[in-house]
Amino acid sequence: MTPMLSARGLSKRYERGGQVVNALDDVSLDVPPGDFLALMGPSGSGKSTLLNIAAGIDEPTAGTCVVDGRDVQAMRSGERDAWRTRTIGYIFQFYNLIPTLTAAENVELPLLLLPLSTRERREHVAAALELVGLSDRLHHTPAQLSGGQQQRVAVARALVTDARLLLCDEPTGNLDATSEQEVMHLLRRLVDEHGKTVILVTHDPTAAAHATRRLRLEKGKLVAAMEASA
Repeated sequence: MTPMLSARGLSKRYERGGQVVNALDDVSLDVPPGDFLALMGPSGSGKSTLLNIAAGIDEPTAGTCVVDGRDVQAMRSGERDAWRTRTIGYIFQFYNLIPTLTAAENVELPLLLLPLSTRERREHVAAALELVGLSDRLHHTPAQLSGGQQQRVAVARALVTDARLLLCDEPTGNLDATSEQEVMHLLRRLVDEHGKTVILVTHDPTAAAHATRRLRLEKGKLVAAMEASA
């Protein structure tokens, strides 16, 4: 089976205060389609750097990252943007919703980059919000939603282009325990029932327990792997 993500020898180095910082240090891993992988580790261990390289947001110093059969760094900028819109759904810790837009309008934003009619965009938005259980919140702004509901809007936005790979950067880090469980159950359902591939960055063992696999990063290196309990 061809991996959804295949990284080989990924390294990312920064210079900070005259010193070289190894954000990633010769990381290699495969993530098969339909996997739910939790990347754990302390702050500064390289977890978010790995996600950003996989999404084509950041460039590695060395190594390759192939996602859904495409060498991410080999693509030209415009080509990469179009590929990212159709392939990657990115879910952030702080939702990144535009406060003046409704839930439906926030979810619609990625679709504006695709050649779809207004009717088609509305159909996609309605389907994505129904999938995350927010069909009755289409016209609510972020301020009218709870933290858990805002994050579910963010999940719907990540799903609306039918992205196959969801990259989740501490998606429960700003939620209470109840909302965290709701979001994690939703991500698990997207894997089990809809065949999505999820890579979850977290330092929270409770969130990581929903994953199929767990890997640990420390100081830019993969140092441990263990099967999750879910």
